[in-house]
Amino acid sequence: MHKFRSPIFSIASVAAAAVLAISISSPARAVDADADDAGYAKPVDSPQARQILTGMANFLASQKAFRVDIDCAHDAVQPTGQKIEFIDRRQITVRRPNEMRMDVQRSDGQSTAVYINPATITAMDVNKKVYAQTEAKASLDDNLKFLLRDLRMQLPMALLLSSQLPAALQKRVVQVDYVEQTTLLGKPVHHIAGSTNSIDFQMWIGADKQPLPYRIVLTYRNAEGEPQFRGQFSNWELSPWIRSATFSPAVGNAHRIAFLPQIKAAAAAQGAPAQSASASKGAAK
Repeated sequence: MHKFRSPIFSIASVAAAAVLAISISSPARAVDADADDAGYAKPVDSPQARQILTGMANFLASQKAFRVDIDCAHDAVQPTGQKIEFIDRRQITVRRPNEMRMDVQRSDGQSTAVYINPATITAMDVNKKVYAQTEAKASLDDNLKFLLRDLRMQLPMALLLSSQLPAALQKRVVQVDYVEQTTLLGKPVHHIAGSTNSIDFQMWIGADKQPLPYRIVLTYRNAEGEPQFRGQFSNWELSPWIRSATFSPAVGNAHRIAFLPQIKAAAAAQGAPAQSASASKGAAK
């Protein structure tokens, strides 16, 4: 059987995650006089869509704590150019200012987790019984940046967990348009679409008093094959019951390893190549 290549999210992986973003028009909208040479209408920036996106960002960033389940699917572009979809289910729990937990059950049966608390950041591969741990920063926002930029961890939709979400979207989203009002998971939602400089996005946002995201589609325009990431949000809890041990990893007899960037940095300081078979395989998706 052919072994398909998956963008495995590991403790040592290098793919950093993204921000939201797309540039499309409603299928029913005709090309107008401002169409470009390729025959496509120029993207429209809608004040209504901006208001909806900003409302969602302000509402989510203002929550002191929340828990949500996300069914995720992402494309892995094969050497042949074929796209293979891999899926996983995530549960994310956030308690501001400095705590977060993400549990992931992948389609191949692997279970991984990331814990952030005031003292430490821990990434664990439950099946392989390995974990990497380092000292935490002052806030959840700082820890998310550290995970992505310094530890090179993959954390899709990390921006949605940040209290800086409104400012980040204002800075990065260059265009957003309103598609339609529809129903998703039995809830009335606004369907909007927009773009950053490198990513296209679609979002379905609650049209009621709680403008929460219920679905997101990211298209990585500059990546080979333009792969997509898709996430469906369910079971939102804005006042979740949180146990005292929720954000404390139970490492038990698991073997501690280092994050690969830390290994490389230490090896560079000693003038030696970075070598750690266990670290390069330990997953914490």
